[in-house]
Amino acid sequence: MEFPDVSVKPLPLPPAAERHYRAFAFVVHEQRLMALLLAGVAAATGLIWLTAASLKDKPAVVVRAPRSLREAAEQFASGTDISYDQLAFFLNGCVPLLYFVSDGRHPWLSLAEGLVSPDLCRDAEHRLDAHSHDVAAQGLSQALEMSDIDGVVSDKASGRVAAHLQGVLRVSSADAPTREYPWAARAILTANPRGRLNPYPFYLLSLEPETTP
Repeated sequence: MEFPDVSVKPLPLPPAAERHYRAFAFVVHEQRLMALLLAGVAAATGLIWLTAASLKDKPAVVVRAPRSLREAAEQFASGTDISYDQLAFFLNGCVPLLYFVSDGRHPWLSLAEGLVSPDLCRDAEHRLDAHSHDVAAQGLSQALEMSDIDGVVSDKASGRVAAHLQGVLRVSSADAPTREYPWAARAILTANPRGRLNPYPFYLLSLEPETTP
């Protein structure tokens, strides 16, 4: 005996109902996505508030800008520390001025004014003028070349510095080869505020030659 096929076949939804169902299903997914986004925003907001609460008691970080060129120059000019390079540069610049002679004249001696004591300038002028006529007649020239500066001793209480100088005096003429004479002296300097007349941090108080030609 055979039974008739009574299986139920699904009926297709009406077009209007199917469009409504699809739109409703998309809204559900959209709501889930919005919930996830809101959860992420809430978590980020909570993290920001926690970070702000943990940093409220910490000291502020101060970032200092580098000094300008003018500020660096002012600090260098007002500094009290004096290096050996500054001392050597000053002595090589002013001491040879006291010994330079060309054709009986000493044109560089005036450049030492303000760098050395007036007594040193007067002594150098008398020494260089003592035989100026003979020196000019023979066409002699004299120049001092510093070779070594040692034995530097400083006294912070008095602001003075002593140093032992060594060098060579070169005497030349048109008719004779250049002659060299050893030269040594003891120099005493004092600290000097820089100015237009003397831009160096030193002032030469005395120069006592130990060896002269």
